[in-house]
Amino acid sequence: MQISRDGGAFPRWRADGKELFFRSYPGFAVMAVEIEFSGDTPQPKAPVQLFQSSSRVVSWEVSKDGQRFLMAEPLDRGVATPITVVMNWEAALKK
Repeated sequence: MQISRDGGAFPRWRADGKELFFRSYPGFAVMAVEIEFSGDTPQPKAPVQLFQSSSRVVSWEVSKDGQRFLMAEPLDRGVATPITVVMNWEAALKK
């Protein structure tokens, strides 16, 4: 059974199984489809675009309730970020 209209990838289910999320292709929008069941047969409603995501997303997850999304993108390696290491910081707290 096809859920998307124009193609999609990387599906994620809401924890209760009543909604399916996916990223549209092309376009990378995050889509949601409510799923109802008639007996054992799924009856998907029309897909709805939730928001536009970046084409750089390499991984993503949806919260159990389907209200929050975590999307990981690669870091921009064009600019080096300095790292500061503080030695003997416990002694500094005592002063």
